[in-house]
Amino acid sequence: MAFEDDTQAQLALLKQLRRLGVQDIRLQNMEGEASPQAVTELLTRLQTLDVLGDASVRDIALQANSLTAQQRETLRDLVGRPSLLDTLPRTATLIEAAASLTDEQITSATRTLEQPDVLQVPDEEDVFEIARPCSKLLPSSREAVLSMIGQLARLESGKE
Repeated sequence: MAFEDDTQAQLALLKQLRRLGVQDIRLQNMEGEASPQAVTELLTRLQTLDVLGDASVRDIALQANSLTAQQRETLRDLVGRPSLLDTLPRTATLIEAAASLTDEQITSATRTLEQPDVLQVPDEEDVFEIARPCSKLLPSSREAVLSMIGQLARLESGKE
């Protein structure tokens, strides 16, 4: 639990300061006693130190510091979606492959991924050999190919 969320830790700090007889708090490079705002800033710094006490969190924070503003925003969005973070290890190769795709190709790939039955196509090269040239055909020719495939499927299943 972070220091900022731990009221007990904050109260313990204040009790310890009182027990030690601390009457006022002075901060370096500051004239006079610490104002409530200065104490709040000090507590904020303590909270940050508490959070960064974990070496792995500190390492992530240091790496995040070198990201662009847009990358940090993306990272912030990801952190807010734990279920998406959980799938990243399994989908890293998909993301790497998508990095070189155009927006249209990403739209097409997304549409395909949203149709699990399309992904059930056997992983046979000849299926892809049929599909690749079809993408270059006119819509009417594609319909003719689909019709022929339908006829062949009916013949093979003995329905015609």
